[in-house]
Amino acid sequence: MKRALLKSRLIFPAACIFFFLLCFSGSCNHQSAGYSIALTIRNNRDTIYLYRYRGSSLHPVDTARLQNGRGSFSGTFPLAPGMYLIGDRQAAGIPLFISNNKNQHFGLEADMSRSMATATFRHSPENQAYSRYLQQLGTMDGTNPGPEQEAALRVLQDSLAAAFPGTLMALSVQTIRNPDIPEPPVPVMDPRREERIRNHAFRYTAAHFFDSVDFSDSRLTLIPAFEQKLSLYFRQLVYPHPDTLRVTIAALLDRAAANDTLYNHCVRFLYDLFREAPMHWSAEVYNYIGEQYILADTVRWKEPWFVREVRERVIRSKMNPAGSPAADLILKNPGGDRVSLYHINAPLTILYFYNPDCEACLPVTDRLAEIYNRHRNRGIRLFAVYVDQNRELWLKYIREKKLDWIHASHPEGAAAIEQKYDLYALPMIYLLDRDKKVIVRDLPIGELEEFLFRHQP
Repeated sequence: MKRALLKSRLIFPAACIFFFLLCFSGSCNHQSAGYSIALTIRNNRDTIYLYRYRGSSLHPVDTARLQNGRGSFSGTFPLAPGMYLIGDRQAAGIPLFISNNKNQHFGLEADMSRSMATATFRHSPENQAYSRYLQQLGTMDGTNPGPEQEAALRVLQDSLAAAFPGTLMALSVQTIRNPDIPEPPVPVMDPRREERIRNHAFRYTAAHFFDSVDFSDSRLTLIPAFEQKLSLYFRQLVYPHPDTLRVTIAALLDRAAANDTLYNHCVRFLYDLFREAPMHWSAEVYNYIGEQYILADTVRWKEPWFVREVRERVIRSKMNPAGSPAADLILKNPGGDRVSLYHINAPLTILYFYNPDCEACLPVTDRLAEIYNRHRNRGIRLFAVYVDQNRELWLKYIREKKLDWIHASHPEGAAAIEQKYDLYALPMIYLLDRDKKVIVRDLPIGELEEFLFRHQP
């Protein structure tokens, strides 16, 4: 009996100790779970927001009310790893990184009138180091950096990556790193030395632009730096022609194939990039991406709606291609009489789809009026199609703008016109020849006059 009692006495304290440790551990885990960002903010409105980057777009995550400049973001569950931004809707924000589920309890102090210059993080070494890095960047000449400044920047980026290995901040800094350009073998006395050096720097930068990018790391989808680098590359370093772009896109996606998540992200980003590009040839490029990398491998894409949208977009974008006869439009003019596109007798016809309520249409309409007035004496005609159904608004707009064009509309508005033309965006300009064959479609207003001169009657 005594032995049993002694045994029970020994077990009881041990059980208590185990229970205490369990409770203590649970308490600690509870305290460290979730996230909290204590804020001390000056020169800001009463509300401040926490956003998360998805690629280069921002999505709201949390809202904090400030009392006397103090407040906090907090939540029961940890923030997902990624790059975030703290700010309001009216001013530049303060970027920060959440690299993992640890250390999500820290503080930020800043004057939002000089947010980047004053941002100070407490208990977050990674973000404090990144803040100091951005402040140093602010002292550099970003418009015309010389070789010494470029070298200093690379040293700074390398030191940050080495101090915080494996973090999203290190990944971001390394991703935006420009290639080290070697000195070209150009003789000192060469009269075209400066030109040759610039050409060498351009070609080398284009060829090695992604050397610092780890295409096997899916976390690139969590930071804006990667999308920004892709955009810069295709906007400034690749010759803007569909043939060149197809080859370049294929080579890039071959590299991105090292990681399925990153590959999918690249395909969708490039599809959207050229889908929104204001170039008359952009349909050739985004159709190439859609057909070769999306519709040819539909199993890869988890969202049926996305595949369906791309398929419909590819089909519609092939309506009225360059070189084909434009679909005839038999509409009503402001007086209610029938008017046909094919009844216009002109060496060149500008076909313009617009809406007075469309904000993007307003400056294009004004500029189009100027261009047309300069060229109308050559026999060129402008067929302006209103794509909505507010007749009073349409007629008032024509009167106020004094638009001496051939005006037409359909009682059913865009629904009827879109059966023949791909009106994926407004305004839209086509240029047709004497036989109403499409010379060019989706023509930006900035390129119209060049085509008018090129196809002089």
